[in-house]
Amino acid sequence: MDKADNKNVSCNRILTMKPLEKMTFMPLAVACIFFFNAFINIIDIIPDFIGYIIISSALVKFAYLNSDIEASSKLFRYMIFVDVSRYATLMWIFGVTFGEEQNSSILLATFVYAIIEVIMLVMAFGKLFNGLIDLGYVHENTSVLGSKKPNGRSYTEKIKASTILFIIVRAAFSVLPELSVLTVTEYIEGSFVMYLYEYIGTMRGLSFVFVTICGIVWICKIFRYFKGVTKDSAFCNALVNRYNTEVVPSEAIFVKRQMTVFASMLVFAAAFMIDVRFDGVSIIPDTLAVVFIVIAIFAVKKLVNVKTKIVFLITVFYAVATALRTAIEYYFFAEYYLGAVYRSPDAYKAYCVMCAVSIVTVVAQLLLVVCIFIILYKIIDGYTGFTMGEDKVRSEAKLNALHKELKRKIITLVIGSVIFIASESFYIFGNVSYGFADEVAFFGSALFMFSIIKSISDVREEIDAKYILQ
Repeated sequence: MDKADNKNVSCNRILTMKPLEKMTFMPLAVACIFFFNAFINIIDIIPDFIGYIIISSALVKFAYLNSDIEASSKLFRYMIFVDVSRYATLMWIFGVTFGEEQNSSILLATFVYAIIEVIMLVMAFGKLFNGLIDLGYVHENTSVLGSKKPNGRSYTEKIKASTILFIIVRAAFSVLPELSVLTVTEYIEGSFVMYLYEYIGTMRGLSFVFVTICGIVWICKIFRYFKGVTKDSAFCNALVNRYNTEVVPSEAIFVKRQMTVFASMLVFAAAFMIDVRFDGVSIIPDTLAVVFIVIAIFAVKKLVNVKTKIVFLITVFYAVATALRTAIEYYFFAEYYLGAVYRSPDAYKAYCVMCAVSIVTVVAQLLLVVCIFIILYKIIDGYTGFTMGEDKVRSEAKLNALHKELKRKIITLVIGSVIFIASESFYIFGNVSYGFADEVAFFGSALFMFSIIKSISDVREEIDAKYILQ
């Protein structure tokens, strides 16, 4: 009876959420600030993934009103992973490759990412503006379908064309200077052949200046466009009324949305927990995972009764432990090397301190995993399982059977967690004796991320099944 009451409380909280008062398009303009800058080969001075996070979050409400905008939001979410992988590739290129191999690797990586970004962003922005045009045909407006000339292209069509052109120009001018590496051949004495690669710095600089100028022009246009749409009160009010009428009363929409946020943030957090080490130091600080864990907690707080204070304390504990571990690792490997542990008393003491802090970090990781299990179990009990046309007793029995089966499915997360904790422990105590301890820690943490993806996918599938008729 208590469990049923808790479920009803959760549902009532969702159904009585405050209706939307206004809609603004300005977060989309703010997100574009992260896209206007030029690339220097594969290097991005202003991280695009921050812009992708902002724009995908800003599109959540609009996505319920149009299928093209929904598809656009998904593409921008995919681009978060693409852009994050850019930094991993960057570290590999400059950390592992040297000389001509490095130059060729830069060209290859720049070309591959340019192609991926052109394809993905052209589709993402194209669907975004197509969705706005569709909404413009449905709702009265003076901005989306407006035009200075009676028979000319609309403002939206113009900004769409400008955006696609800028995406192509930015990608092309990131690759063009790097093509000069193809002109490098064997030097022949007395030859007057000019190798373009000698001027790659100048070419990169000119490309950067040109694309930045184009970007400034584009960002000014897109700010003016979204500002105009936001000021179009008739259009925005129509969207607000439609959202409050069609979306707000739907429990299924909010449950799925909050579960999506929870799942996405956990995957991001697990990705930042992956151990990728160079010279003994993790190049992806685990502390960054805390940001995503906190967002995930806020998401599920609306779905299940979570003891927020306890979870936050565990999260803070993990953040402090991982930050301290990273700092000590930097200190140890800057002063010593693993072979010196049994030769130098000072190195041995520093190593013991590093191991002690690492053990504390593993304990914090274990506590976080336990929190994830508890939250998933509560979500399974409250928001999965669908029965129809049966009496109450048989319905409850069937629901309990479905919940038990689903809880058995997430044994994948148990296995992944055990391997993750075991690989971390092996690294702590075996990195001196075993040269492959780094690889074990990497595969253990990567397996943990995939186990989270698999378990959450199973839960999400059952949530979709429960609300299939809504």
